[in-house]
Amino acid sequence: MSDDLATRLCAVKWESYNTAYGVAVDVPGQLERLLLAPDEDALQAAHELWCGLCHQHAYASNAAIPALPFLMDALATRSPVVQVEIMDIIAGLAVCSLPSHPEGAQPWVQTLRQILIGQRELLAKHRDHPSEDMREWAEIVLESLEAGA
Repeated sequence: MSDDLATRLCAVKWESYNTAYGVAVDVPGQLERLLLAPDEDALQAAHELWCGLCHQHAYASNAAIPALPFLMDALATRSPVVQVEIMDIIAGLAVCSLPSHPEGAQPWVQTLRQILIGQRELLAKHRDHPSEDMREWAEIVLESLEAGA
């Protein structure tokens, strides 16, 4: 792991955040694998993050807030197959942060939404991605961020 990544991951008090499965102590390792591991391991990490951060696109966890910058880094650097899985996670977060979502009024969810909106320009670039799946996830993200704005 690079010193910069280790420093950034260690700077977050992950024990103060939760995933769908409890305290977010596994998230730094999952993010490290997502960013640095070979595709097969990165895909497994993406699945674990999808389950914990935006469980089935129905429930977002507050660990998504500190995890999002790492997800955006991975989105910019990983192979297309891993990028699709990352955009799926981001789509789940965008959907779960809709004002109409049952949890959308919580202050931390509103914070997550504002962070996502701040990334809209970078996310919009994926509308032209070679993968049809990626283009579809990008549209879901952008539509969700525009809804209720």
